[in-house]
Amino acid sequence: MVVPDEGNRWLPTSVVLFVATAALVPTVFLPRGRVFEEAFADSKREGEVTPALTEAFADPAVTWARRAEAAAVAVVIALMVLKPF
Repeated sequence: MVVPDEGNRWLPTSVVLFVATAALVPTVFLPRGRVFEEAFADSKREGEVTPALTEAFADPAVTWARRAEAAAVAVVIALMVLKPF
């Protein structure tokens, strides 16, 4: 494995964070999105907000994943600007 120069270690760190964030799509967002779509369709058919739709909106896994995604993006931007290592 090639070790990057001393001043360029921020780049592979950023790539790892990017890949970890991209992994959230097939593991969290797509499966939970399907559940949300079903709840939304049922809610539209009934003409009111159903408990299933409320539960899908408040899904803690999606909330956690969105926060992790935002944090990773912030760290990648900070690494790109500051290049700390």
